[in-house]
Amino acid sequence: DIKYAVETLNFTKGLPHALQSKFVGIIAKCSKAQIIPKMTPLFTEGDTEGDEGYILLDGEVAVRSMQKPEFSVWGPELIGETKQFNPNSLRTATVEAVDDVKVLRFDWSEFWNVAKRNLSEEETEQMKEALSNYAWEHFSG
Repeated sequence: DIKYAVETLNFTKGLPHALQSKFVGIIAKCSKAQIIPKMTPLFTEGDTEGDEGYILLDGEVAVRSMQKPEFSVWGPELIGETKQFNPNSLRTATVEAVDDVKVLRFDWSEFWNVAKRNLSEEETEQMKEALSNYAWEHFSG
């Protein structure tokens, strides 16, 4: 169930329940379900192009970076958020499908546009802070 997967993302756990529900609605408005074939990169470390984020619903992706050892991530998981908070707008890792993976793909610019129309200023700041903290955990963890 997509709604359940989005609601159980680690970064949403610290958000108020009403904001968690709004996040689900925002993702529903701006994302598209896709199957990414095995061995396909979602993005590459150092890239500045592209604005996409993903919610990995099912499957495994490999995360490779010059900064730390390779590791795997399984769904549900938010992927691609770190670039939003990188001052150079660089991808900090290469992420590649280990097997066929089911994702919700969205563009961050559209996400923030929909968020601004559906959230108060305070809620938008809470969302940014939660995503920033989550991105920092991914980057430093």
